[in-house]
Amino acid sequence: MGASQSGPQKIVGTGVIKDITTMGSYLYFLKDDGSLIYAYGYSKPSGFTAISGLSDITAISASSNHLLALDSEKHVWAFGSNSRGQIGNGTTITVANTAAVKVSKISDIVSIEAAGSQSFAIDSNGKLYAWGYNSYGLLGDGTNTNRNVPVAVNTSEVVTKVSAGSNHTLFLTTSGKLFGMGRNYDKVLRNSSDSSFYTPILVSNRVITEMEAGSSSSLMATAEGDSLGIGRNYNGLLGDGTNTSRQIPSQVKWNFDGALSSQTIEGFEWGEIPPYWLNNGYWQLEDSNASSGSYAVSVNDELNDNESATLISEFTTGAGNISFDYKTNSEEYDFLTFYIDGVEKASYSGTNPWTTSDNFAVDAGLHKLEWHYIKDGGTSEGQDTVWLDNINIPLDSDQDGTIDTNDATPFTTDQN
Repeated sequence: MGASQSGPQKIVGTGVIKDITTMGSYLYFLKDDGSLIYAYGYSKPSGFTAISGLSDITAISASSNHLLALDSEKHVWAFGSNSRGQIGNGTTITVANTAAVKVSKISDIVSIEAAGSQSFAIDSNGKLYAWGYNSYGLLGDGTNTNRNVPVAVNTSEVVTKVSAGSNHTLFLTTSGKLFGMGRNYDKVLRNSSDSSFYTPILVSNRVITEMEAGSSSSLMATAEGDSLGIGRNYNGLLGDGTNTSRQIPSQVKWNFDGALSSQTIEGFEWGEIPPYWLNNGYWQLEDSNASSGSYAVSVNDELNDNESATLISEFTTGAGNISFDYKTNSEEYDFLTFYIDGVEKASYSGTNPWTTSDNFAVDAGLHKLEWHYIKDGGTSEGQDTVWLDNINIPLDSDQDGTIDTNDATPFTTDQN
């Protein structure tokens, strides 16, 4: 064991390394010849030990207490702690790294994932298997029973990737759908009162290309190139410039301006209310009553008499006009009111079909936009709700005087 190192150190004597992982305080190296070696990992290793009994290994994945290895014949091998059945051999007996065992009941495997005390594997048909610790429904089989042999996750989707955190599990499908199961701590899976999900649920309506599950947070990338985070945001884990936990996917800060600019309007067509809209919980996305496109927002039926539903955000604009489509179906004493920088600009009540508002002029600068729907204490009429769609904002992200939709470089000030 060598002395602790204050910076990166070159490790020599390993040969050509294909992959590396850690299991507890040990480093495991997958060599290009398919063999495994390991060393104590708190300092620069001074020597390496070969793992006997394993050969032709193509991939490895480890948690703090067990390791999975995939061989060239698409079988999975495992060793380490087995207290929750994470080795997958039908027992709960610990397996030494010199006596790796073949995981039972699965074959033709193309991808593996080890995390905590649970294990996952995907076969060549995209079927997802899980075994080990199953508290909170981490394995997605509809139970919270630990499994010492692989079981099929309760989904008919074709799975391409799985990522397991200590409290929840995510998987991605061929169509870009993101599903999750397990503990819903800090609403990391869904903005609901459910504490756990024992079968997979859809996490986002966006088309997702990449994702990773953390302890109680998740990060994902979309087909449009956006980076998003959801769940616990302790010490800024989600990268959105705050330490506020997020119940819907929040834009990583460096992509924030581009997210709305590329959308050109309010962002509802993402299939969710974007995180830059401050919503006091009464506005909801719906896909059955849009003015145009697929989605609009409306006030849900949880709003009580003498309460207000608010939708608020701030944007840097150029000189131009703000407009939006609105629809109301309520009594004449319930009002949808629009404000710019705290000044009332318009108010609507009664029954109105989808209507485009007037143009509301703004100067260049930062502006606060607010919509408030207030129900009085009288009787209800109609559907007792309102809708918004197609909110057009003259964004000027780089404040160069050219509206983003007309600016070839909307995030770089033009140099004359």
